[in-house]
Amino acid sequence: MESIACFTGQLLDPTQPTPSVEKTQALLKLFETLTWQLQDDEEEVREEAARIVSLGIRLPYGVSSEKALTLVYDQQLKMFAGQNANESQVQLLIESLVSSFMGVGKPGMFFLYS
Repeated sequence: MESIACFTGQLLDPTQPTPSVEKTQALLKLFETLTWQLQDDEEEVREEAARIVSLGIRLPYGVSSEKALTLVYDQQLKMFAGQNANESQVQLLIESLVSSFMGVGKPGMFFLYS
């Protein structure tokens, strides 16, 4: 969790501009990892992930894992499907979200255990 926490300040910054296409895939993997942590079976993991999201978005209060998950999805849409996004970024976002929703292979586990 600490490794993902290092990136959340930049990852969840609401003023973050649309990243380059080259960075999009790596950032989506980080989002996927955070999404999985917010849906983990262990309550402690979900709570820690929600705390990380609250801090990353700079909220003055904590949120539930369910609310944090909504905030993460909202941020993904702002970053990768906003007016400055290109077709490749939107396609990568769609693939990432479908993979996440379908539970395909727990994406992002590499970041947690490497």
